[in-house]
Amino acid sequence: MSEIEKIRQYIDKYSGPHNSRYCIPLREVRVLGELAQVSTYEAICMALSYGQAKGYQAAKAEGRRVRVNNFKSSRIRSSGASGPWRSAASRG
Repeated sequence: MSEIEKIRQYIDKYSGPHNSRYCIPLREVRVLGELAQVSTYEAICMALSYGQAKGYQAAKAEGRRVRVNNFKSSRIRSSGASGPWRSAASRG
């Protein structure tokens, strides 16, 4: 198996769900392609660093989304609404 195949398998195995907000736009691909004409290694390193930064931003956004959803569900539980999520004390 070639190194390229190994890299593709790794990407397939560990890529998260697609979120277009954190994908690289075509104009940025073009800029990296232009840089690669001048310095291939610099373009590769920049693309990797950029992808890492995009991944970090996606992880932060996911953390915020989870916290907001947890907050909303805790508000429902504490409001006295009926359902299986009510605490034993509130069930009487």
